Amino acid sequence: RAAVLDFSGDPPTHATISLVEQTSVRGRVASADGTPLAFAALTFEATDDLRVSRTAETDAQGRFDVHLDPGPYAAIVDPNADMLDGGEAVPIDWRTIDITDETSVDLGTITLRPGFVARGRLVGASKEPIGNARLEFFEDVAALDIAIAVGRTTTDASGAYALVLPTR
Repeated sequence: RAAVLDFSGDPPTHATISLVEQTSVRGRVASADGTPLAFAALTFEATDDLRVSRTAETDAQGRFDVHLDPGPYAAIVDPNADMLDGGEAVPIDWRTIDITDETSVDLGTITLRPGFVARGRLVGASKEPIGNARLEFFEDVAALDIAIAVGRTTTDASGAYALVLPTR
């Protein structure tokens, strides 16, 4: 956690700083059909007032280990691949977690929601295709007062795009 200290007063202000030991958080990430997701990117975004974030990556078996301060987080998983070898659509997904002040926490398996492929064509007001445009799709999480990017892609020269989005 971060703190801003102001020692500019006259006389100078004194402060006591207490460090909190971080919690070792481990788990595994799998697709909706249970396939471990190798090399998926995880972002743990604190949902308290400090909005601190940490990142981790899964290993070849879909496992991860990260050290976090105690508190509430949105755990965002980017599988870094739209489709698995078996053709399963794998979206960016998220869930809320609450990290306690224990020395170690095992989150078990984080199973991502199934995904679907959304396709379309981006055109301007005059119906001309808009090529090379970056599109991002967000899910509004009102309870956490944040929006999470759940899909991103770039259009081709004809304005066409395809991306995997999570089902609800």
